[in-house]
Parts: sequence; C-alpha cells; structure tokens
Amino acid sequence: MNYNTTYICTYFDFFEILKTNNPELHKCKIDEIEYINNISYRNDILNIFELDKFDETKINEYITKLFETIGTNEIIKNCCKILAAQFLCEDLLLGFIILFSYDYLYLTHKCICDILINTTFSEDNLKKLQNIVTFNN
Repeated sequence: MNYNTTYICTYFDFFEILKTNNPELHKCKIDEIEYINNISYRNDILNIFELDKFDETKINEYITKLFETIGTNEIIKNCCKILAAQFLCEDLLLGFIILFSYDYLYLTHKCICDILINTTFSEDNLKKLQNIVTFNN
C-alpha cells in the first residue's frame, strides 16, 4: 500500500486564504473558487495515495487496508459509526471511507500519518477529527 506520510494537505487552506482582505481574491466568482478548491482536493488525494491519475479501485483498496490497520481505535470507530449512520447504515468501513471526503480528509490524513509514523495517534489530532465529525452531524 502506498500512503505518503510526508505529504501535507493544502486544499482546506484555500478558504483560510480567501478570508483575508486580498481584493484580487474577492473578484473570483464562486464557481471559480469551487473549481480551484475541487482541483486542490483531488490533487491532495492523488498525492496522499501516490497516484498519477484517479483510480477508484486502488484508492478503495488502500482505504480498506488502512481501515484494517487503524479501524480498531475507539474514536475512529465512533467517527465511522456517526458517518455511516448518515446513510442509515452501520458499516464502519463506509464511515471510514467518508473520512476521506472533502470535509474530513485534512484531519483524517493527520491521524493516519500519526499512526503510520509514530505507531500511535496524537490525541490532539484524534480529538479534532472527533469534534468535526460530531459537529457536522
């Protein structure tokens, strides 16, 4: 499995930049901003999984392997339960896949890097992930 633990997600930082008072940025149309942000998110996914092009099968295989590795953590399991419940489902793997969606990837990636690099989760990163999952649902 390829997982780039040195990669830093940048897609979510885009909105932080937009909050600044840069007049040039505020001239952008909403659809232009969404397009740029979606491209950034996709780029982050490709870089995280070390892929040159989007391959849903490979990404799902990688996510499944990651779930087998870290899905036993109680906070991760709780997040997966909450997210799967959005689809009236109890499948923890589905919830884990949702953790790679736009709203959660930037924090999910940090948690995965923690466990792959340090063999333990950063409590701070886990709490942030738990808070955003709970807040959004």
